[in-house]
Amino acid sequence: MELQRALTQIDDIRRQMGLTRQFRGFRAATTLFTGAAALAAGLWQSWQLPDAANYPARFVCLWVGVAAVCAGACGAEIVRRYRRCDSSSQRELTRSAVEQFLPFVLVGGLLTLVLCQHAVEADWMLPGLWQILFGLGLLSLRHLSPEPIRFVGAFYILCGLANLSGGAAHVSPWCMGVPFGAGQTASALILYWYLERRHAA
Repeated sequence: MELQRALTQIDDIRRQMGLTRQFRGFRAATTLFTGAAALAAGLWQSWQLPDAANYPARFVCLWVGVAAVCAGACGAEIVRRYRRCDSSSQRELTRSAVEQFLPFVLVGGLLTLVLCQHAVEADWMLPGLWQILFGLGLLSLRHLSPEPIRFVGAFYILCGLANLSGGAAHVSPWCMGVPFGAGQTASALILYWYLERRHAA
């Protein structure tokens, strides 16, 4: 009995240590907002830009704008929580998470710039490439986030590959709205269930 109690206590300690090593800068509400923004942009595109393959510049501007708004909302949340946080370990985790995820964002931006300026005919590849890079970014945070986040990262990668395999026809209103809407909603639910719900309790 004593051995069993000791093993249980060790397991509890490990679980608590794991929770303290999880990045808490991403919030469920903000993440859900980004998913809703993606779905709203998909709806807008279906009404105003259904033939996006013929207007690649408009398509890119729409989704770059959505990405900028979502990144601004998430960035503001991270900065706000960083400033209010008294825990040095959480501050360290925040810096580590930003350092790990930011390169994927920068590569995505540079890739968009290069294709739009020098290979406009390949702009149809951008949704797939964006999703793959975003998925890789999430996977890079798998040790700092709740474990199921890795499945969301894999989902983005699979969606990106599916978009690339579909060719220019996949510049549809939902080639971005559905993957990011579903992926971010799933991420929001994971963040709430594994971090915020327990923290509130």
